Amino acid sequence: MQPWIESLSGRWLWRLRVLMTTLACALADPVAGEPTHAVSPAASEAIVIIVNKANPVDNLSAEDLRKLFLGDRKHWPSNRKVTVALLDSDPSGPAAALKLICGLTGEEFKRHWLHATFTGEAQSGPKELATPAGLRRFIVNVPGAIGWLRARDVDDSVKVLSVEGRAPGAGGYRLNLPTK
Repeated sequence: MQPWIESLSGRWLWRLRVLMTTLACALADPVAGEPTHAVSPAASEAIVIIVNKANPVDNLSAEDLRKLFLGDRKHWPSNRKVTVALLDSDPSGPAAALKLICGLTGEEFKRHWLHATFTGEAQSGPKELATPAGLRRFIVNVPGAIGWLRARDVDDSVKVLSVEGRAPGAGGYRLNLPTK
């Protein structure tokens, strides 16, 4: 048993066990008739790459994903302009997600886009949206948009992409946030 668990009083330990048992039962035994989601509940901390449903791309390599988010790849194979959309209100998500997707810290990512717009390599930086619903709406309305959300914020209005041939929630999926 973990040392911090042993330090809990009996009442708190009991509450923790009840919570963990309830969570395990909820994940293991889904209720029949509930709506299904594009991403499994077990992937609740996965970063999910989303695009407009009309986008013909279903899978991206890690390198292609990095190039898209950094603006190094400016068009989709369909020749539609890529527009990067980011969620700016999640306190832990942006920096961690950018590290997973681009290999850059949040500050390095901002500097990259500032430099690209200043030198004329890019006309504008990523579109920042305040809520998951706002980001989804943006993706729905901008056919060339790409963004990311936590798995729990994805619905069927957008298309979820696989990365390196693996869907969010699948074994070996590389865009998982560390759990606390």
